Amino acid sequence: MGLVGPGKGTQMNVHHVRYEDDLLSQQVAKFWETDFGDSVLSEQRGESQEDRRARGIMEDSIRIVEGHYELTLPWRYSKPSVQNNRGLG
Repeated sequence: MGLVGPGKGTQMNVHHVRYEDDLLSQQVAKFWETDFGDSVLSEQRGESQEDRRARGIMEDSIRIVEGHYELTLPWRYSKPSVQNNRGLG
C-alpha cells in the first residue's frame, strides 16, 4: 500500500450489481408453501371448554378500581381439569 493522504484526483467509481433469479425465487416460495403452508392453519384451533370458562370468568369480573382494571384470576379457587397427556410427553 502506498502513501495515503490528499491526492490530486477527485474521481470516484461506484459499481452496483443486482441479479434476481425469478425461477429460484418461485422455487423457494413453492418449497415453503408445500412444506409449511398448512402449519399456520393447523395451529389455529377453536376455544376449548376451559378456555371459554376462563374467558367468561374474567369478562364477568372486570371492574375499575381507582382508575385501574381488576379481574378475577380464572383458576384461583378451582384447578382446571387436565387430561392425561403422558403419552404425548
